[in-house]
This record gives sequence, structure tokens and C-alpha cells, in this order.
Amino acid sequence: NPLDPFVAAIACTIATVLLTGALHESALFRFAEGVAQPGNGHGVLALVLVLLAKLALLAGLALTSERAVVAALFAGHVVSRFGLVVTQWAGSPAADTRSLRVGALWCLVPLALLVPAGGVAFLVVPVITAALAGFAVLRFCRQRPETAADRPGVVQQVCEAAFYLGAALAA
Repeated sequence: NPLDPFVAAIACTIATVLLTGALHESALFRFAEGVAQPGNGHGVLALVLVLLAKLALLAGLALTSERAVVAALFAGHVVSRFGLVVTQWAGSPAADTRSLRVGALWCLVPLALLVPAGGVAFLVVPVITAALAGFAVLRFCRQRPETAADRPGVVQQVCEAAFYLGAALAA
């Protein structure tokens, strides 16, 4: 069925939202509402666009290779959550680097699985796109101190979508 990859992407997204309680999606909504004028619908728009991007990218990856989409899904979740650790570390002048080291170690296995699933480019390109997106969000957020509470969730959501974009480009 040509809709199978899209249905699988929706199921994975629903499972993730249920596991995390939509914590990061809520942060993205609040952030977008807070940056613009409240009540203007930017939160809904941001959330819908990011979710649709993730669904479309995962479905596209599933069309190229089942191994690739499973590896990218696993690595995308872990790497984007490492973005949370980096965000919290960057926001605290007295932060302990131990959390960065532990977070980086957690990324090793999911990232290593990308190579057999799609080659070295399938490892490198998603990491670069996620890192660039994460740093762009952090730079944007630094100019808006009122968004500090939602930054980690926003970084996670944007990094995850950017990781899938990089995986789709490399696949």
C-alpha cells in the first residue's frame, strides 16, 4: 500500500508523543505563541508545520529503505534529546560537562547504526543539519530572554526535524 510509510510515520509520532507527554511539542507551541503576538495562531502553525515535516521526512525515508528509517528514527530521537542537554549546558555558566559527556555517549550506538543502514553520508549529513538547526535556534532564542523556559523543547523539536531532513537528503 503506498500509504504504509505515512501511516507508520504517524504511528511512530503518536507513540513518541504518548511516551513524552507532548512536553517538547507543547514547548514549541508556547515558544511560537510567545515570540509573536499571543493568540495569533503562530503556535498552532509552528507545531503543525514541524509535525508535518517530520511525518513527511520519515515517510520519504521509509520509501527508500526500512533499515534507513528505523535507524534514522532511533538516532533522531537520541540526538535531538542530546540537543536538550547542550541547550541546558549552554544556558548555565556553571554547568557541569559530565552531562555533555554522558549525553554524547548515549548517541554513539544510534549514530553507529546509521552507517550500515545508509553509509557514512547517512551519518554525517543528519548530524550536521541537526547541529546547524540547533545552533540557529539557540542564537535566535538568545535575543529573546522570555523564551528561556521553552528553549530546550524547541531545540529538540527543530533538531529532530532537521536530523530527518539530513537523513532524507543523504538517503
